[in-house]
Amino acid sequence: MKNITVVGDSHASALGVALSEASRLYKLDMFSNSIVFSGRSAYTLDYETLIDRSNIQHDTTILLNFGECDIRRHLPKHKNAEQVVEKYVNTSLKFFDGLNIVFMLPTPQAIDQLTYEFNYNKDDWHTFDRRLKQQTIFYEALKNSGQKVIDIVDALGVDRLSWEESDDGCHLKRSLLLKLGVYIYNAVD
Repeated sequence: MKNITVVGDSHASALGVALSEASRLYKLDMFSNSIVFSGRSAYTLDYETLIDRSNIQHDTTILLNFGECDIRRHLPKHKNAEQVVEKYVNTSLKFFDGLNIVFMLPTPQAIDQLTYEFNYNKDDWHTFDRRLKQQTIFYEALKNSGQKVIDIVDALGVDRLSWEESDDGCHLKRSLLLKLGVYIYNAVD
């Protein structure tokens, strides 16, 4: 049986539910749960203050899912995606040392008209083109980190969210989450 613990921002909540649902619907030999820190930045992660490591089973695969918030809110301004990924990976490897760790590329950015930040406060809002550029840099840096990475673009077949993939401008629709759950099950050892 595969034992997967999803650790991440708000996307980890829906993904944890999707993995459980995919397991039940498709009779996958898998147990999953999630540890969720909504709105948390990959750059400022401090697992020591967030997670009691003794509560994590030794045989679990840790599926890390951070970065979407960084890409949407911070990276278009700071333009430091490579440094964010490096810090994220190093912090994660140190805290989860000895466990099977898999990183997942962050959920793709939503088109401007779909994201809830569209036209709100121009000082805090970054256009889709700027976010997509940082998403591409973040994705490449994570893929080149030397770590196991789940390629969400490969799993979903899209590198951006439209009305077809998301209702709220940020999170994936249930049908895509189930598809992603099966993909993860097949990709994780």
